[in-house]
Amino acid sequence: MALIEIDEAELAAKNRVVKWTNDVLANPKTRKRALQLAQDIDPNFTAPELEQDAQIDARLNAIEKLIRDDQEARSAADSAARTEREKNQLEQRWLTGRASLREAGYTDEGVGKIEEFMQEHGIVDHGIALPAFERLNPRPVPPATRDNRWGFFDAKTTESPDLKPLFEARDEDFLRTQIASTLAEVRGQR
Repeated sequence: MALIEIDEAELAAKNRVVKWTNDVLANPKTRKRALQLAQDIDPNFTAPELEQDAQIDARLNAIEKLIRDDQEARSAADSAARTEREKNQLEQRWLTGRASLREAGYTDEGVGKIEEFMQEHGIVDHGIALPAFERLNPRPVPPATRDNRWGFFDAKTTESPDLKPLFEARDEDFLRTQIASTLAEVRGQR
């Protein structure tokens, strides 16, 4: 090999670079960064520290993925169980509410109308819906009937029925008074 002559200043500069590189590679804190820089410049460059770090990172990433997958599966299972439990509680409350309406004397048709009212107004509890439904749709007042005894001193009137409730579209009020007067007439009280 032929000898090449260089200037002293150039030799000193190259010696400083070599010393700096040796110092960087000798320090454990800076060695890994220097090796990563060398690998960034030359993709074929390998070092045992970099390969070891890549293996450790791959294993840690696999373990982290397993933990995340397990957490997501448990969270989904807990959420599904909570949803199922809440659904069962809601169904139980719904069936209990239906039973309470039937005990209160409502037929299946009446229960259906109350449940339609509940759906329209976003009410879940039958106990809350019933008073609101009855306030808007009052039960018909049972016809007033007297007992079967004949009253000797009862006033006997033969007046015509009051048609005012019928003209005002209050059919139930008209029917209630007509039923009461017809029953009284049939029983001989008029």
